[in-house]
Amino acid sequence: MTAALNAQFPEGTEEAVLRASLLKDGFSDVAQPRPLCRLPQISPGSMRRYGSCPVGSREMTYEYRGPVNFICGSTRISMKWSVSPNGKVVGLQATGFTPRL
Repeated sequence: MTAALNAQFPEGTEEAVLRASLLKDGFSDVAQPRPLCRLPQISPGSMRRYGSCPVGSREMTYEYRGPVNFICGSTRISMKWSVSPNGKVVGLQATGFTPRL
């Protein structure tokens, strides 16, 4: 998911363009972004590692509650990104969570 989004919104994209697109697709702002970001994998298949997010990280989420989700909770997609001082996207990552029984 992250690779597809980075292709659509490459580094240097105006943050306003990214935010407008996410809002149009049903994403909403998060009052306080989570403090940890996923770090790049060292090698394919290696365990996920987390570390501090860059200063000024932003986050938006999309929550979906379908007919099955009333038992387990909602499916959530989170988008995190950082912005340069001139308002350009410098890093973008997506994570998803789907509850399971």
